[in-house]
Amino acid sequence: MLCKVGKCFKIAEKHLAKEKSAILNIFPAKIMVQLLRNKTLYTTQHLVDAVNTSAVCNEAVTFPSWTWYEWDSFLSRYFRPIPNTTKVSSIKFHSDGTCTTNLGKFTLLKSVPVEMPNVLTPGGLSNERQSYLKEKVAPLMPLEYRDSISSS
Repeated sequence: MLCKVGKCFKIAEKHLAKEKSAILNIFPAKIMVQLLRNKTLYTTQHLVDAVNTSAVCNEAVTFPSWTWYEWDSFLSRYFRPIPNTTKVSSIKFHSDGTCTTNLGKFTLLKSVPVEMPNVLTPGGLSNERQSYLKEKVAPLMPLEYRDSISSS
């Protein structure tokens, strides 16, 4: 994949916001952008190496090293949403399944979760996306990395 690191993080943030997935940040993205500002990354391995060498505490975690879960259906089955979340400035959770906000006290827990959420299997890239990458992105890459498009 051809990208400048700053653009990569912006694209990744937009994609993750659309996916509504639970993601843990392992490193501060702004620090990574500053460290890698003038580097061009063509493959996933380039990005992994850049993250791993950026600081002693950074370690890249690539798929399939983690498991994706279907959190939306799980949370809606066992928990109620907090009303007026745009007006909430603080939340305190209690062990009895309630929470207190600056707007009042709410019951969150519908029932006690007895199982983990379902595991999601990634669908991969659509044929349309693969075609776009080969036709539009691959010509921008050095010859030695063009084959990495077909393997991603």
